[in-house]
Amino acid sequence: MLKFKKIAAVAATATVLFSGAVVAASPASAGTRACDLGWACAWKDSNFDGAKVTFEYGISDMRAFGFDDQASSLYNNGRTMNTTWYADLNYTGTPWILNRGYWVTNLSGSWLQDTITSARFI
Repeated sequence: MLKFKKIAAVAATATVLFSGAVVAASPASAGTRACDLGWACAWKDSNFDGAKVTFEYGISDMRAFGFDDQASSLYNNGRTMNTTWYADLNYTGTPWILNRGYWVTNLSGSWLQDTITSARFI
């Protein structure tokens, strides 16, 4: 039992050390079902929790929805296109592309955490 705990502790430490500021997108899972097919979604909290904003084409100013600089998890449930998430209004500023069918459960530690102001399908 003690050996198992030690291995688990080492694995957990390695995960924390190597997670850093990398944003890894993964294929969608059951936890993302709250985002309708053909739409993209952003949640205020990690793991698709908290307040949510959704769009079918794009949002040029998330302030209009009270969601400026608040995204902590993302999901692109689009039918055919990727999404681009931007740091500034009107699809400007630093962009980040999320492929169709992919999601990010936790933006913490990346420049995206609480900086997204606009987004659209491309």
